[in-house]
Amino acid sequence: MSNKIDEKLPIAPTINALEVGQSAIFPSERTNAVRSTANLQGLTQHKEFKCNLNEDRTQITVTRIA
Repeated sequence: MSNKIDEKLPIAPTINALEVGQSAIFPSERTNAVRSTANLQGLTQHKEFKCNLNEDRTQITVTRIA
């Protein structure tokens, strides 16, 4: 996935399409939805994700780790 932030990027399909080691970046306003979606995808599809806010807290990065 690209490292460019896209405010209209759909959350669930984007996170579901990540391969191990890939990341997707979303605006920080979508943090709750992104974290919830990553958690749900992890539980239902046996995938693991890591979510991090950047230093200035303007974007959240989701990385598939397993």
